[in-house]
Amino acid sequence: MVGIISNQGFIARIGGDEFAVILNNIIEKEQIYTFSEKMITKVKEEPFIVDDYELFVTVSLGISVFPQHGEDCKTLMKNSDIAVNHAKDMGKSKAEEYNSIMDIYSYKRLSLENDLRKAINENKLELHYQPKVKVSTGEIIGAEALIRWNHPDWGMITPADIIPIAEETGLIHSLSNWVARKVCLVLNSWQNEGLNLIPISINISADRFISADFVPNITRLLEDNKLDGKWLEIEITETSILANQSLVEKTINELNYLNVRVSLDDFGTGYSSLSYLTRYKIHVLKIDKSFIQDVSVNSSNSTVVKSIIQLAHGLGLSVVAEGVETPEQLQFLKQQECDEIQGYIFSKPVPVSDLLKMLRNRVLKPNVEKQSFYENKRNYFRVELYFPMSSQMTIIKFKDKEIQLGRTEILVEDIGLGGLRFLSHLLLSVNHDIIYEFEVEILGEVFNLKGRIVWKEENEEGIFRYGVEFLISESEREVLAKILNNLSLQIRKNPLVPNCRLVQSNKYSYIKNQIKNNNTTS
Repeated sequence: MVGIISNQGFIARIGGDEFAVILNNIIEKEQIYTFSEKMITKVKEEPFIVDDYELFVTVSLGISVFPQHGEDCKTLMKNSDIAVNHAKDMGKSKAEEYNSIMDIYSYKRLSLENDLRKAINENKLELHYQPKVKVSTGEIIGAEALIRWNHPDWGMITPADIIPIAEETGLIHSLSNWVARKVCLVLNSWQNEGLNLIPISINISADRFISADFVPNITRLLEDNKLDGKWLEIEITETSILANQSLVEKTINELNYLNVRVSLDDFGTGYSSLSYLTRYKIHVLKIDKSFIQDVSVNSSNSTVVKSIIQLAHGLGLSVVAEGVETPEQLQFLKQQECDEIQGYIFSKPVPVSDLLKMLRNRVLKPNVEKQSFYENKRNYFRVELYFPMSSQMTIIKFKDKEIQLGRTEILVEDIGLGGLRFLSHLLLSVNHDIIYEFEVEILGEVFNLKGRIVWKEENEEGIFRYGVEFLISESEREVLAKILNNLSLQIRKNPLVPNCRLVQSNKYSYIKNQIKNNNTTS
């Protein structure tokens, strides 16, 4: 390793299994990645010899660059540490450059890691259920159980945050057992009340699916709750099949014996061979929502979806389309004779009490108009932007404690004297104890405005809309009022006003591309 660095920097052990590498500031940024790849390759290819045994290890690298990511040693070290944790999340033997988007995420994740075990043990988690609807009739014929965690500080947490933490901390088995037990208890209570049952599906990780006690645990739960296996469905991803093919096949066969259906989730995004569909006795294919989003306007997506539906039907499998939100998507899927729909056009994930209300009618009608939940009652006027404004956000106070985090990009949709409305991929909390700062450029003037989130609305595509109430002085409000009046006048003349960092592309696509670029270039 020292030979790779040579005279262009130095390497030092910080403690434990952590090392720091400092490169001379004359090095070009591209060279940093060259050094990173060389170090990763060196560790992977050259084993350590211990008592005649060859031991292979992996390495994760976090990169921070002066002065973009910090102007002092402490900040650079903190940000490289955040980046190395992100590298671990992305998989083994990865190098990730610090990006401010990681900062708020990492701060939130650390808090959640400390609390998850307690939440599982104290039964503080809950399940929401998203109906699966028969395309031809609108009848509810199943539902997917999705875990939720109403965290005291961060609000309602979704699987996107919970599952990675559970896998990293070794809690995924306990979490999976909790979900399976909870679903069986719900089905048992419906059965005892004489209600009509529908199959409920649960998501199982690859590690849990092939564990020795998984099927015995499912068997015991069905017996204890006097349930027929047909009311339980297990969802696994394509990548699960690659984990251990012989064990996967054995587990699927054992579940089939119990009359438990197995569905392949996120189909089309993994790397599994189509031959697996004939080898394994899978019952359902779920088309990933990434193919559904543009299916009515993107010929490539529509071709893929058509092919998946035809392939599945040819193999005797049912097809579920995930993430259906628009009438155009629904109409396309009807034309292709897709079997089931799961998406916001019928319902978002809801508590079990709301699902029971839906089941009384059995049939759901599509929501042709997307609802908006943000508050329209305002004490101050607001300027509605035709094009969203790229701005920066950070957390500056958490439970009366001052903190310093990097900034992350958001898109402001409107702004007024009382607050603003913005879009972000980050799942944040409606919590008055969390104070944010927003850096907004309006007509060339930069404003740093403090505020707190007072409402949020979830979008199925993993993007969230938030309402912010400003915490600013009257003098700050007076200055802001003048610039907003000017902004309002200019928008009437031309919505594409100068010096406002306006984003002219589709705002949802912009945020998705931003996330994708951060993941691929970091």
